[in-house]
Amino acid sequence: ILSRVEWSPVAGAAAGSTDRWYTTAAAQSSTTPDPFAAPATPVAPANDVDLRWFNQASEALKPSEAKGDGNRCGDDEEECGGLCYKRCKELTWGQYPIRTSAFTCCKQHPCTLLNMQGELNICGGFDVAGDSEGKKACPHTAGACLKDEELHLGMCYKKCSIMEPRFPFRFAAETCCNTHGLMCFAPGNAVTSSQYAIGGGGGDGDPDTPKDVHWPISDLTES
Repeated sequence: ILSRVEWSPVAGAAAGSTDRWYTTAAAQSSTTPDPFAAPATPVAPANDVDLRWFNQASEALKPSEAKGDGNRCGDDEEECGGLCYKRCKELTWGQYPIRTSAFTCCKQHPCTLLNMQGELNICGGFDVAGDSEGKKACPHTAGACLKDEELHLGMCYKKCSIMEPRFPFRFAAETCCNTHGLMCFAPGNAVTSSQYAIGGGGGDGDPDTPKDVHWPISDLTES
């Protein structure tokens, strides 16, 4: 497995040829995948063929969201008070489709205590982000994470399920767990490393696919 990949021309290749061979800066074990290695990207696109590959690698990480609809959140979310929440329509099976606060949804206008449903539960109940950002994730600022990322305390991290499949649930910025809640403190239930505090981008220079931990990106949901 290669920890870093560069494109280099094959000796004797014809001018303008798209043939390339891989060179490594550091070799790793060929039997154990490196979940932290960034996707291989051309260092500098040399021609149109390379440029298309470069752009496709970046685009593949971006979620498919409807832009130009006035919604700065994900397609399964709605904005309230500057934060993105899962749509009340989906949370209440269409019965209370109007969001009135972080914790309440209303059946129809005018909204009163008589036609509202609510639950005071921080990062639970109605106070959650859309499923596209992870199961029962907390509400977040406008924008979205990449396809290979998950929300934790409002920030986008590369998914624990990708980096450590045996510990698929994020418990903290640098900790992945195989269960939920306080049981993550039990010996053997979690792993901790600074290498888990990364974004899902490939470091390809595209500001919409960062490799570091970041806030949700608004350009992914509204142009």
